Amino acid sequence: MRSRQEKATPKQAISPQRTSWRTGNSTRMSAIIDTIFSVGEKLFGLRGALAQARQARKQQVAEFLASIAQTVETTSAMLKQGNYPHGTCQELLSHSEHMVAAIGDLVGDPKATDLANQLK
Repeated sequence: MRSRQEKATPKQAISPQRTSWRTGNSTRMSAIIDTIFSVGEKLFGLRGALAQARQARKQQVAEFLASIAQTVETTSAMLKQGNYPHGTCQELLSHSEHMVAAIGDLVGDPKATDLANQLK
């Protein structure tokens, strides 16, 4: 720290030795800010893509479950009429074999396995 009597001369105030860290620091700060901004843009882009992927995934699961519901309804109607539902029983078996892969990530593999076993 300078005493009151010691004043910086104009030459000292703008010397390269005194400002070089600021210039270098400013350049580094600018690069850091640019990098952070770039990463932020990419993350926001991913957020939108993930939201779309989640929506698409929900649609896939809904279609899978709707297919099972339709097969169960058809099988039930055939049984009520006294007919053995050969084809629909095979469809139910197929659904049960795909259950863990289809919904395991959403409900957990143990729950999906339990549901698959009940469907068999």
